[in-house]
Amino acid sequence: MKELSLTQQEADSLAANLENTGYEKVERKQYHRFSKGRADATYIHYSLNIIRSTVNTEAETIIKKAFGEPNGKASDSQDDRYSSWFFNGYVGKKGSSVY
Repeated sequence: MKELSLTQQEADSLAANLENTGYEKVERKQYHRFSKGRADATYIHYSLNIIRSTVNTEAETIIKKAFGEPNGKASDSQDDRYSSWFFNGYVGKKGSSVY
């Protein structure tokens, strides 16, 4: 899988695109959450190392256009629900949980 990079400018642009398509932004301690409802959420971590998005959503499509197919996985219990993009070379040995 290819290694991706995410700059603050790219993260800001992605956030603006999500907000422009109707996603509501909620700032949390470790990430920004963009949501259109309970089953449609995207997380951009402040570290700029991880983006997670609910599969089969408009947000996932936006992120795929910007960064291509997901290059990692969520934990086994969440992998079918979230697409994961890692920007630090990590691909998820066992995966990692969404907060």
